[in-house]
Amino acid sequence: MRRLFISLLFLLACEPAPAEDDVCAKAAHVFERCGASLPLLDTGSCTGLRKAVATCVADHATTCDELGSLTVRLDACVDDQLDGGDAFTPPDDLPTPAIKHDAGHAEGGPT
Repeated sequence: MRRLFISLLFLLACEPAPAEDDVCAKAAHVFERCGASLPLLDTGSCTGLRKAVATCVADHATTCDELGSLTVRLDACVDDQLDGGDAFTPPDDLPTPAIKHDAGHAEGGPT
């Protein structure tokens, strides 16, 4: 009976690892493991700012110490995004506005 209880306790204490391709779940798992929370990661789809923050946490904070010092190492996250991160990549089909006239010149000549 004692072995069964210890086995069940051990199984309940182990959390399943998040899916490898779900960066938001991986980041939330890091926060949960460290006894912290970030409301931004709790709800919603994994896009935009939420995905950028989750990518930063997942890539640069695998331990609680790294998570605690991440606020002073945000430059690494920004560098990752500027070097080809996909959280801020604009769509290829953005419209380009047509320039109708030069705003520096008044219609009808100088006044």
